[in-house]
Amino acid sequence: MEMSEPFLPAVARSQPRAPAPVARLRPAQPRGVPAPMPLDEFARLGALERMRVLDTTREEAYDRVVLLATAHFRAPIGLVTLVDEDRSWIKASAGLAAAQFGRSVSFCAHAIAGRETLVITDARKDPRFATNPLVAEEPRIVFYAGHPLEAATGERVGTLSLMDTEPRDFGPDDCRQLAAFAAIVSDALQFRVERESHRTLIEDYALARRERQIDSLTRLWSERAMGDILARERTRALRLRSPLSLIAVDLDGFRRFQEVRGQGAGDELLREVARRLRRTLRAYDFLGRVGGDEFRAVICHANRDESQLIAQRMLRVVAGAGSGNADEIESLTASVGVASCHFGKQRHGPTALVHAAGEALERARATGGNRTVSVELAE
Repeated sequence: MEMSEPFLPAVARSQPRAPAPVARLRPAQPRGVPAPMPLDEFARLGALERMRVLDTTREEAYDRVVLLATAHFRAPIGLVTLVDEDRSWIKASAGLAAAQFGRSVSFCAHAIAGRETLVITDARKDPRFATNPLVAEEPRIVFYAGHPLEAATGERVGTLSLMDTEPRDFGPDDCRQLAAFAAIVSDALQFRVERESHRTLIEDYALARRERQIDSLTRLWSERAMGDILARERTRALRLRSPLSLIAVDLDGFRRFQEVRGQGAGDELLREVARRLRRTLRAYDFLGRVGGDEFRAVICHANRDESQLIAQRMLRVVAGAGSGNADEIESLTASVGVASCHFGKQRHGPTALVHAAGEALERARATGGNRTVSVELAE
C-alpha cells in the first residue's frame, strides 16, 4: 500500500475582500518525523540498482527467511524491505499484504541510518512515529525491530524487520539473532549481484564473440568463424564417414571496379555478391567472407562432382552483379577453386582442405579467371 503525502488545496491568485475565517481551514495532520538521509545516499542507491531486485517477483529464498524469523520470534509480521529513492519496496513478507510504503512514512528508512538493530517497543509513545499513519491507522503498527541489509561494499540498502500490533520487549540477544537472519538475506542479495554480473559478462562475451564471427559488411560468417565451422564439419564428416568440400571464390577485376566506381559502390557490390552466392547453397551449407573480395563455402555431404555443380552456379550468379556501366568496366566474373575429400577413406585435416582449395583458386586465376578448378584430396 502506497502512503501519499497530505493533500493541500491550492491558494487562489486573487484574494477576496472578505477572506474565509482561518477556523474553516483544516490543518494538515502530522505524518511523523522524516528519517535522516544517509550520508552515502548516492552510493547506496547505486548499490541497490546493481542488485536488480526492485520490482521483481517473489523468491523462495527471501520468503523462507521471513517465515523462519517470524516463527522464531513469534511475530505476526515480517518483511524484507528495500529502501529506494522515494519508497520502501517489499521483497518478501509474512502477515502483511502491502507491496510498498512511501519512504516518508517507512520505519525502515530510519533503520538504515545506523548499522545496529532499530527497536521501537511502542511506536505510540515515540515522537518519531506516534503520528505516523502506519501507527495511527491500519495496520496500526506498535512494535518494530529492523536490522539493516548490507551490500557487499557496505551500503545499507534495506532491512529485515519484525512488526507487531502490540508493544513488546526486544533485548540484546534478540537483536543478535535478528542480525543473523538479516545476514542471510544480505548474502542472498550479494549473491544476486554476483550472479547478475556473471550473466552480464557471459552475454557481453557472447555478443563480442558473435560480432567477431560475423562479417560486418556482408553479414556472412567471418574468416574466424569459417575456420571453426570447417573444423566442426570435418569432425562430423569423420563420424558419419561422409564427403566434405570447401569452395573458394575470388572476384575477377574487383580492384578495377572499386577504382572506377569508388569505395561505396565496391561495398555494395560485395553485399550483392554475398546475397547471390547465398542463394546457390543448400540450407545446411556455410558461406563466409574471408578477405576483401574472397568468399569461402563449406559444402557438407557433397563429393567433388556435386560441389563442382555448386561452383558452376556460383560463377553464373556472380556474372553481371556489377553491370550497369559496361562502358566503364568489363562485366564482373569470378575464379573458383574447389577441394573435396571423402572422410570415409582418408583423414585430411581442415588445413589441408584450405590449402587445396587455395591452390585450385590460384590455378583458376592463372588461366584467365571466370572458371572453376576442382581437386580431390588423395587417399
